[in-house]
Amino acid sequence: MQIIAHRGASAFFQENTLKAFKAAYAMGVNAFETDIQLTKDGFLILAHDYLLNKKAIKNYTLQELKNLGLCTLEELLAILDKRSFLNIEIKNDDNIYPEIEKELALCLKKYGQDKNPHLLVSSFYLPSLQKIKKLLPDLKIGRLTKEFNLKEIELLQPYSVNMSYKRINKNIIDICHKKNIKVFIYTVNDLKLFEQLKKDGVDAVFSDNPVLNQPSYFALGASL
Repeated sequence: MQIIAHRGASAFFQENTLKAFKAAYAMGVNAFETDIQLTKDGFLILAHDYLLNKKAIKNYTLQELKNLGLCTLEELLAILDKRSFLNIEIKNDDNIYPEIEKELALCLKKYGQDKNPHLLVSSFYLPSLQKIKKLLPDLKIGRLTKEFNLKEIELLQPYSVNMSYKRINKNIIDICHKKNIKVFIYTVNDLKLFEQLKKDGVDAVFSDNPVLNQPSYFALGASL
């Protein structure tokens, strides 16, 4: 079962920063997850929460967010090996970023990632997945969902179903696998939970600690 560095090595460094992703690389990780939003001046920034210091991300300029340690999707793509797995989550509840799918498609084309088999774009907002799939038909998509809806999954035909460990069950896992859909689970920071999900047949987990399954890692003196 694969471990995907959730927003980089976010258990150790500020999430969604170059430092967090570089740290995960230093740990030997080659699978990453991040979130994208749009700045006031139209740049794709890596940020999970819609608010930062009680101010909406969409009301910050790029430079203001960079001053706070955040980085752009372009900066992340520039440091990643193209063989690295990357899950990009589009943050777009209530369509607050009507142009975000277009900007993402342009960015991925610019970096030659639009047909990268190691790239996955996911979202809770169904229209975002439908839009990005129209723009980039070869792109793999992941359906982030709180409630598993079989009819929706059959229509969408995603590469993966991404769910919380609090909501997943063996029946959902088995249904997905019968339809050749992978199951990715967030956010797993407990080793016992990791082992149980592995036993249940989950394909990958998102973890703030990407060396979760190597409890002796730091005792061995690994350097970041």
